[in-house]
Amino acid sequence: MRSLKTHLLEKDDMKIVCQWLNMRGIPWKRCHDKEPRRAMASSGGFPDLLICKPTSKAPHGCAINLGAIGCGVAIEQITWLSRLSVIGMVTNVCYGHKDTISFLADMGY
Repeated sequence: MRSLKTHLLEKDDMKIVCQWLNMRGIPWKRCHDKEPRRAMASSGGFPDLLICKPTSKAPHGCAINLGAIGCGVAIEQITWLSRLSVIGMVTNVCYGHKDTISFLADMGY
């Protein structure tokens, strides 16, 4: 179980990444279930962030799991990233906002 401090750091990193995307006019969707145990929630492990704009390096967009620095990745997250990669999306696990923004810049965003 994550500590409250780790959760807040992840949330802050996500906020910085979303602001960076907004400043560049890049369409994105944050995928976060508020009530993950409900029947209408998405499958566990779905990526945290979908980028819906193609680039030459990411012609079908990107799917990113944003993790807290020092935390691992769940098998469900790896499974989702693999599924999306098979259909042409560029996928990655990033740790912190600096890693995420660097990855997105490398992808041409």
